[in-house]
Amino acid sequence: MDICFVAMETGTSEKHERLVENEKIIDFTNSALTNFLIKLSASGEMVHEEAIGSYFHVLNDLERIGDHAENFHEIGLEMKTKGLEFSSAAKMEIQEMRSNIEKMLALSEKAFKDTDTGVLPSLTELENKVDEQKRTLLANHFLRLTEGKCKVELSPYYSSTVAGLERVADHLINVGYSIVNPTGSQKSED
Repeated sequence: MDICFVAMETGTSEKHERLVENEKIIDFTNSALTNFLIKLSASGEMVHEEAIGSYFHVLNDLERIGDHAENFHEIGLEMKTKGLEFSSAAKMEIQEMRSNIEKMLALSEKAFKDTDTGVLPSLTELENKVDEQKRTLLANHFLRLTEGKCKVELSPYYSSTVAGLERVADHLINVGYSIVNPTGSQKSED
């Protein structure tokens, strides 16, 4: 994720090849592991059916996070090409939201790798915070527009960035909660 945000903040494509290579690796790994899980589930051992289903969902969530990273990178490049830049207030807001996403990434990784249900309440708290940030940031953006402190041309980029960050948070909550529910839902399966 860091590569895409550096590109978005600077509008440069210095690490574009690395980002493209990372996306290829994610896509290849997703495909290979999905094929493996399909073969595993066809083997008839239903003992692990729930775990296999959980892995399908986790793979999909991780692949989508990779897609969002690529989108953030493209937003930065397109803004640079058009000579557009977020205001300092907008940059600070995005950075605060991004910081919460990075915390969520660490927590969801810990939950998944260590099967640590103890981090799930903190993960949920951060996800709720990100949802609230999305609403607040979009409201702030429209206020800046009405006050003439922001260019209308920035709206699709800002909105896409904020919405994309919120979607990454949704995928991270799914990864974390996959240890208690195969679909990654925060609701328990009864």
